Amino acid sequence: MNEQQNWEAKTEERDIRYYFEVLTKYAPLIFIITVITTGLAVAITLNMHKIYQGKVLLCIEPQDNAIIDNNRVSDQRAYALRQTQIQMFYSRNLIKNTLETLKTNTLAAFSLPNRRATDAQLITAFSKKISLKSEMRTDLVWLYVEDEDRKRAAIYANTLAETYIRFNIQSRMKVMGLYYEQMNDKANAKKADLIAEEQSLLEYKSTNNYQNVSGHIELLNAEIAQLQHELQSNMERLEDKEITETEKYTLKEANGKINRDIATKRAAIVSLDEILKNVKVREMQVESIRSQYSDLLSLVSKFALGSNMKNYNVRIVDYAETPTTPIKPNAVNNLIMGLVIGLLLGLGLTFFLEYWDDTL
Repeated sequence: MNEQQNWEAKTEERDIRYYFEVLTKYAPLIFIITVITTGLAVAITLNMHKIYQGKVLLCIEPQDNAIIDNNRVSDQRAYALRQTQIQMFYSRNLIKNTLETLKTNTLAAFSLPNRRATDAQLITAFSKKISLKSEMRTDLVWLYVEDEDRKRAAIYANTLAETYIRFNIQSRMKVMGLYYEQMNDKANAKKADLIAEEQSLLEYKSTNNYQNVSGHIELLNAEIAQLQHELQSNMERLEDKEITETEKYTLKEANGKINRDIATKRAAIVSLDEILKNVKVREMQVESIRSQYSDLLSLVSKFALGSNMKNYNVRIVDYAETPTTPIKPNAVNNLIMGLVIGLLLGLGLTFFLEYWDDTL
């Protein structure tokens, strides 16, 4: 057992010595290949176009839809709305407006080199320069725009952000305008309903002499009380044993008339009470319509053009500054990659040559 372990140890030692000798033998080749690949990486890096990145920090807060549906948006809905707004940065209409704005600046007008491009080609090319990144658990979003010129990279980013904010404001104002027209039409219709209901109430009160109804009811109640008192007095006289039959007959006739008068007056009171109830119901209807009309007027004022500026939820936190260093090419990464590739090629070629070397 010990002899086998000693043999394996000697074999491993010979293998290590063998690899070391091979590496020492071909060290100049490995060095030359590594220098060549590293040099090529440096040359390629120096010849590559430098790309600069302008970045703008935006705050995209959840939209306040309380005016529209009186409910705060949920977190999931707020996230969906923000992602929708982020994707709008790639919209062709927005990019077209941005390019139109850039045309006013002769130093920053966007164009494609060595050829005349159509608007569609310019929009497609500019969209490829754009990228966005959301900061986790915040309302902050980074807007990046790349270009070979450091100044233009910053100008492009700032112009795109400002154009988006204007575009967003115009879109919201358009929506507000549509809601304003709808709410204004509803308010005018409700105003007509209110006027008609108030006029109907006035006519009903006038027709039924509403202002004297309460007094009339009080008078009827007083008359009923008097009649009931007379009825009670007659009933007491009927119990007297000394009255004649003729007097009894007269008293009973009088009681019958009194009861009929009481019934008539009570029926009149019921009718008058019905008038009071109808007026109360109509007044409640008028108040309900007036409240609805007031609510509509409040919405009309909120949807009036320019009155909802506080609800625009996109703003620029930090404008893009002219970048000092390019993001592409990455010289350090390219140098490391050239060095690694050179070592791998050198080692591979070394063992390939050693494998085919059959000299003693």
